Amino acid sequence: MTSVPSGIPPFYAGYQPGYVANGSGSASGGATPGVADIVDVRAPLPSGSFTAEAGDSFSVHELFSAGAKAWDTVERYRVALRDDPVAGGGGRLMLNGQDVTDQVDFSPLEFNSLLYVAGPHGTKQDLVVVARAGTPVLGGGLTNIVDSPAVQISANVTGSRSINAASALRTQPGADEANFIKIAQDANLYTGISSTKRPAVTTVGNFTAEAGDSFSMHELFDAGPKAWDTVERYRVALRDDPAAGGGGRLMLNGQDVTDQVDFSPLEFNSLLYVAGPNGTKQDIVVVARAGTPELGGGLTDIVDSPAVQISAEVTGSRSINAASALRTQPGADEANFIKIAQDAELYTGISSTKRPAVTTVGDFTAEAGDSFSVHELFDAGPSAWDSVERYRVALRDDPAAGGGGRLMLNGQDVTDQVDFSPLEFNSLLYVAGPNGTKQDIVVVARAGTPELGGGLTDIVDSPAVQITAGVTGSRSINAASALRTQPGADEANFVKIVQDANLFTGISTTTRPALTTVGNFTAEAGDSFSVHELFDAGAKAWDSVERYRVALRDDPVAGGGGRLMLNGQDVTGQIDFSPLEFNSLLYVAGPNGTKQDLVVVARAGTPELGGGLTDIVDSPAVQISANVTGSRSINAASALRTQPGADEANVLKIVQDANLFTGISGTTRPALTTVGNFTAEAGDNFSVHELFSAGAKAWDTVERYRVALRDDPVAGGGGRLMLNGQDVTGQVDFSPLEFNSLLYVAGPNGTKQDIVVVARAGTPELGGGLTNIIDSPAVQISANVTGSRSINAASALRTEPGADEADFLRVVRDAALYTGLSGATRPAVTTIGQPDAPTVPLDALADAIGAFRMAGGTTGAAALQPSSGQTYTLADLAALYPGAVGGSRTGAAATTNPALTALAMLLDTDAIGMHQSAGDRRARQSVALQAYLKTS
Repeated sequence: MTSVPSGIPPFYAGYQPGYVANGSGSASGGATPGVADIVDVRAPLPSGSFTAEAGDSFSVHELFSAGAKAWDTVERYRVALRDDPVAGGGGRLMLNGQDVTDQVDFSPLEFNSLLYVAGPHGTKQDLVVVARAGTPVLGGGLTNIVDSPAVQISANVTGSRSINAASALRTQPGADEANFIKIAQDANLYTGISSTKRPAVTTVGNFTAEAGDSFSMHELFDAGPKAWDTVERYRVALRDDPAAGGGGRLMLNGQDVTDQVDFSPLEFNSLLYVAGPNGTKQDIVVVARAGTPELGGGLTDIVDSPAVQISAEVTGSRSINAASALRTQPGADEANFIKIAQDAELYTGISSTKRPAVTTVGDFTAEAGDSFSVHELFDAGPSAWDSVERYRVALRDDPAAGGGGRLMLNGQDVTDQVDFSPLEFNSLLYVAGPNGTKQDIVVVARAGTPELGGGLTDIVDSPAVQITAGVTGSRSINAASALRTQPGADEANFVKIVQDANLFTGISTTTRPALTTVGNFTAEAGDSFSVHELFDAGAKAWDSVERYRVALRDDPVAGGGGRLMLNGQDVTGQIDFSPLEFNSLLYVAGPNGTKQDLVVVARAGTPELGGGLTDIVDSPAVQISANVTGSRSINAASALRTQPGADEANVLKIVQDANLFTGISGTTRPALTTVGNFTAEAGDNFSVHELFSAGAKAWDTVERYRVALRDDPVAGGGGRLMLNGQDVTGQVDFSPLEFNSLLYVAGPNGTKQDIVVVARAGTPELGGGLTNIIDSPAVQISANVTGSRSINAASALRTEPGADEADFLRVVRDAALYTGLSGATRPAVTTIGQPDAPTVPLDALADAIGAFRMAGGTTGAAALQPSSGQTYTLADLAALYPGAVGGSRTGAAATTNPALTALAMLLDTDAIGMHQSAGDRRARQSVALQAYLKTS
């Protein structure tokens, strides 16, 4: 993690519905996003982590930095170490040979000498640091104290050292990785003076390979077009992964140079990485070094680029992001596939040339034998007929999942054909293999000048774009418009609605209707939900929407049994509904353990005599899923028409009321922020007003707080709400004074409780009532009673912690207390910590509570526009997924955009720092992500 951006809390940042475009699987391929699958993205600002070997010593001031002006502003550093209760500990803080693990306050001089010593293998320790400013007083104390936000990183003692902490390492590495660590350390040492421009290295990112594959290093790592003028040396090292094993080599002109570090630019251009055996993994680190050459071959005025590390996993399958670097001749099974990707990196035109661009619907799922129009899966844009002369297409079976897919053209198998004319491309079909298999499709759009005889000159290729078809037995809606197979009766309506929505898009000047949704939700068996509360076409829907098209589909794996009901009649097979019917339409959940998908389209048009429509324009199709888990998520609470049981009646009433009392259009609703989900020890007491905050003006605006506690039906409960020693778990309304004294008491270890809060404004009446009621959106967080306390709720903790973490939590709590006056500038602490991996795989986001899918609309960025017309810049997250294909690690502490770092750990709604909101769907902010990479 780098420095925390202004306005983002130090630990967790919430990003509401995010637009995720699933495109190609190659970070280097330059893929552009296709039609969007839209998911709710919430992310914690990761505390950061690094890996170490048992007993490693690290300089704490190299792990944490308070900036260049720290000597002028920071009077104390507060440091604490905590063992992980699950993974175990044994780490220490050492100062001048003395164990100071129990010491909290350190002078700047002491902080500069402070060491963290890692515990035994398999353990984990957390370090927290606060920089404290203030006015020194006689006797050594401080007044006018202002603390930085507390910053925590975790040390995982895995037996492998991550390069982000290399500069802090004070232990001498063994011969197996001495060069690897030295390169990273030197790169943090030779950074030049403040006005020096460091070289920069870009990379194709992590990649997968077959055993023995050879790759050109200068194609894996690039120092830019000016490298020949500026870079004097390349520093390269290879390291085997201690868990997966190694066996890779560096080769130069037929010689093994694995132990060599420094290479001239000419040598670097000929340097090869040779992959180890299948199942192994190797790390490669590269630094570009500038400087002034000396007689004798040395350099002065050395300036290194940040160290860049990527990993090669020898899986038996080659990822296309490293295809241009591959020097091994691929087998016949993927020769065309690799050649297309390699040629696309070769025919890029000159600097002024505009390359074609290909967008895609993204990875999709299919049934065995499904046929899909390839030109509906990949699109080169409206000007393609004028600019694209050829399409290059190849199909590859997944070596692990198996294949059997085909490319068909006019009834002929053309799987082995590569080049297609635009007319042929328009007729080309992909036919899915058997269930359980997976196929990769790669497409390049080729421009050029036609020659007599059919050839091309002045060739310019688009970046290669790859998508994967998983033959799961279930069809995802993003590829529905491309489907040429007639679906069965069980989902015919579902697929038809989506296909029609992609057909009736109006002309270019037409404004399509827009739908918002509460997103995926969870339910109890038999629950009834108002469909018009689950999907909303906006305030002007009565004037513009003539029909709603609705379909329900059972999940082929989890099972179904849900129904659509209208005025007591089962209308599950009906598609078209008038606005009045739509307002009365109910979805009834199936049995526990099942899952159903709902798709809705809002249709505008000109009514005809007889009830038909002309000039039809459909909204994009929007799909959400209902998981019948036995627990109800609050995002669908306003749509619930089933009477809840006493165990959660208060929770759902608060949420439903909050969606009812939203004020009129010009009203400003109260707002709630929260520390998010947290972990606790059994019986812990937390101040609820520290867990939830209505802001600085709450005393002037908020008249009531509505609070409810709910036990998790699976994990169990036992938590309580306490007020002045009395159990008030069944009470809902609290005055601001009562809210300030309200405590949540955690249940037994292994249980989980949900807390929901609403801030209510209004005009007080005689007798204590309120008129003109306006509620904030309902906000829910969960407390997981794991036996370990997360620091995001530390300031709310009212239980006295044990000696093992008293200092740790005190440092965090004090930092939340000593924030200075409103005009005070707090110190800031940065850390070398970097996120390890997303909390959940990227594809799993689409199943998260609050997520939804949308198919239809124009391709590319236009598909990422919400109904307000706002647009969002796409962000390449490859660098934020160090474990993913296309990801990388860097040894530079300040090279990652902090705002993007906040998005690094995409997560499910149960993660620490996460919260659920049942707020105004149209008021939510959005973040667009170019999230086309896959987690490893």
